[in-house]
Amino acid sequence: MPVADSWNYTYYYVLASKGIQDFILRGDKLKLMIGGSELVDDLPEKVVGEILTAMDLKEGEDFLVLSKAAGGVRLLFAGKEPAERFCELVPPAFSLYAPDLDFVQAVETIGSNLAETMDRAEKKLALRRSIMFPSYPSAGPLVERSPRSGQPSTGMIMVSGGNREEADNAMVIKFKAAEKARSAMALKTLPARDNNMHYRLPDSFEELTSKDNSTIAIVHIDGNGLGSVVTSLFKELSRLGNEKATEAYRKFCIAIQESTEQSVQEALTPIIQAHENSGGNRKPLPFRPLICAGDDVTIVLRAEDAVRFSVDFFESFEKHSEKKLLETGIEGLKNHLPLTACAGIAFVKKSFPFSQAYGLCESLCRFAKDRTGRKCSALAFWRLTSSMADDFTGILERELTIRYSGENESRTVLTMMPYSAGTKAAGPRAEQLLELKEAVSRMPRGGLRSLLSDLFKGKKLAVQSFERLCDVNSEERTGRGGARQLEELLGALEAITGNSKAQALFAGDATPLHDAVELISAERS
Repeated sequence: MPVADSWNYTYYYVLASKGIQDFILRGDKLKLMIGGSELVDDLPEKVVGEILTAMDLKEGEDFLVLSKAAGGVRLLFAGKEPAERFCELVPPAFSLYAPDLDFVQAVETIGSNLAETMDRAEKKLALRRSIMFPSYPSAGPLVERSPRSGQPSTGMIMVSGGNREEADNAMVIKFKAAEKARSAMALKTLPARDNNMHYRLPDSFEELTSKDNSTIAIVHIDGNGLGSVVTSLFKELSRLGNEKATEAYRKFCIAIQESTEQSVQEALTPIIQAHENSGGNRKPLPFRPLICAGDDVTIVLRAEDAVRFSVDFFESFEKHSEKKLLETGIEGLKNHLPLTACAGIAFVKKSFPFSQAYGLCESLCRFAKDRTGRKCSALAFWRLTSSMADDFTGILERELTIRYSGENESRTVLTMMPYSAGTKAAGPRAEQLLELKEAVSRMPRGGLRSLLSDLFKGKKLAVQSFERLCDVNSEERTGRGGARQLEELLGALEAITGNSKAQALFAGDATPLHDAVELISAERS
């Protein structure tokens, strides 16, 4: 809706859901996550829209929508009474629509400067996010409980093998939402089809892969430094009149959401094309988007598609964010462009508890952000082979850093993560890792196993083992075919480490070889 000719709004209202990821992912069943995702995506229409309609308020006269995204809205009201009444109606509506989805809301009187009002409301929201809200009524000792959440059961849901299971209120509502889903998430994240046919998405982890206990990838992507971008935005808006600030803010919110959605669509397109070209039209697509809100994306897909998807997303996100934010005409944003993002990828068996795997994804994403200083797009990954998912900083120290007591060597680091991508890429690049993975996959396995074993015994011994590998696979020993494989391996290592010949195995104390082998293992398991 366009801004009304006469700008007469006096109250600013903001609503934001709290713990969206936790709400969507709770329960460890993909169908419950699908339902949670649908509830969050439909919330602006199903809750906010219906409350405004029930109050008989007219957009452009009584209220104006500034932004409307998954899990929240920002509104302008023309009077105090409708703003306060709307605030009162939100809690009971939330409790019926999406139980266990926490939220915070705030109302501020608009002074002479809308940007300052918005800033006050956002600060108030930040303080309220830390408040814990109790859950009532408390259940007695004789109440049947859900085995997944420990909360009181209010119904039954279907689980694997056609069995029924006790479920809490949130699970029951999520399950119903998944059953009736028109897939708002699919509309946001999948490219349009010319024949007007709908894509079929998997409803369970079993449908993602054909093997009984194969590995899947959980990818969590989060934008870099959006908080500083918003700070610059508010400074710019404070120089504008309220009407112009309103329109500029709306354009900014739309630009961020559209950049993310279009980037997901473009990154998924090659996977869809490969799936359809291989005769998979009758099967569900090999991925399931779960979250696509603002600069936040979570998707489950096959292990072999995870790194390529992330790199393609980064490149598209940088391109679209720069183009769309420049089109808003907000001068203060130019120094932040293009926007970048980081990804954490967890490779796990499809039976592994999803909430634990997602926690690992978040720690991998934080690691990538911290190591790059949030200055470029980058990714980090881990193939989980144990029964517990640790924070990646602990994994890095415990499993990827080998320390020695000798005088000449102190340690060997079995990773060069994070791997960067996009126009601002610095250090080892994800594309280089993919090339190394392909080169390693063509090498004889025996020599590589010996080399990997020697990496744990020290850098000096590993270099000697690498020299033997090069000698054994030289043209004199194997002919042109083996020599070509060795040349590809050396070329890929040199591109990442910046060193040549036998020294190409390391950049300082770190090697990318283990990363490439882990990627191969994830894709083949």
